[in-house]
Order: sequence, then structure tokens, then C-alpha cells
Amino acid sequence: MHTYGLIWTEDRITTYIDREQNVVLDVKIDESFWKKGDFPESMNNPWKGEPNNAPFNKDFYIILNVAVGGTNGYFPNGDGGKPWSNESD
Repeated sequence: MHTYGLIWTEDRITTYIDREQNVVLDVKIDESFWKKGDFPESMNNPWKGEPNNAPFNKDFYIILNVAVGGTNGYFPNGDGGKPWSNESD
């Protein structure tokens, strides 16, 4: 088992595994997400005039999906102790 952590402040997003010192991702919000995304200036920036942490400066929902499986052949039968078959319903 592991603990996956996320620390989200106004100027930084950090993720870690098991303990805060084991950092996986550390993003300093020192410029807008529009600029970080390398979107062209010619595009209409919906966050123009907003702080650097826009659009996350407003209330929002986050969905975390930990689904596994599938019967499309991506996970071959018999590999890694997979408990289902690609022929399963």
C-alpha cells in the first residue's frame, strides 16, 4: 500500500508518495497556466487578467479515477496474475 499526496497552495502544486519528502512533481506557479501550456498569444486566453493560478482560483471539482481492467486485449490473458479474461462479460 502507498499513500499518494497532493499539496496545493496559491503558488505551488506538489505531489508525493508515502511522505512529503518523497516529491514526485513540484510545479511552481510563477507564471500563468496559459503561458505554462505554451498556448499561442493569438488564441483567445479565457483567463486574461486573472491571477497566475487561474482557472484554479475558482471553486472546482476534481475527479480521481483508479479504474483498472478492460477486455480489449490491452492487458494480455495470463500476464501478471490478471484475474479476468478478455472473453469475460
